[in-house]
Amino acid sequence: LDFFFVRTAKGVWLNVLLVIDLHTKEILELRACDAWGPTAEWTIRTFAAAIHREGRQPGAVVHDHGTHFLGQFERQLRVLEIERRRTPVALPFVNGTAERAIKSVRLEMLNHIRVRDVEELQWFLNEYRAFYNEHRANQATEGLTPAAFGRGSPGAEVIDLDEVRRRRLVCRPFAHGLLNAYELANEETAAA
Repeated sequence: LDFFFVRTAKGVWLNVLLVIDLHTKEILELRACDAWGPTAEWTIRTFAAAIHREGRQPGAVVHDHGTHFLGQFERQLRVLEIERRRTPVALPFVNGTAERAIKSVRLEMLNHIRVRDVEELQWFLNEYRAFYNEHRANQATEGLTPAAFGRGSPGAEVIDLDEVRRRRLVCRPFAHGLLNAYELANEETAAA
């Protein structure tokens, strides 16, 4: 888990909570909070909703020393029987998976837009999460998408060049075309 900030077009800073599965690299949650400092209650509620929605029960969580990870957050983790592992102070690379995912969100989407408010930001974050999990290949997951790796899908099949010529490349846009996913489709599938 980690938080990062996003500045709106009006100059308001919004907090975003990132929850990522360390094994599959799936982003389980990207949730915007319009409060200046998200509380421990908001953080645990958002985290619990994400793991419930995804059907996950983590054995442990890794987070920094932020106040949003204290108090009610700590107590609720004990109730859920989830171990907490705090990173050392001033060493963000210890939580490198979360830091890298935040960098990807910024480089691939947030650096290219300026949102009006928390609702618009949340829409873009939802689009990015869908794109990242289902369509964006990841080196750490053997070149598979995080969702495919989590399902245990086999690697990509090698396709004959004649087969490629019979198929069509189909583009699926995300975030108003800021992000695009491509796949080969059969002619009858592409026409539908």
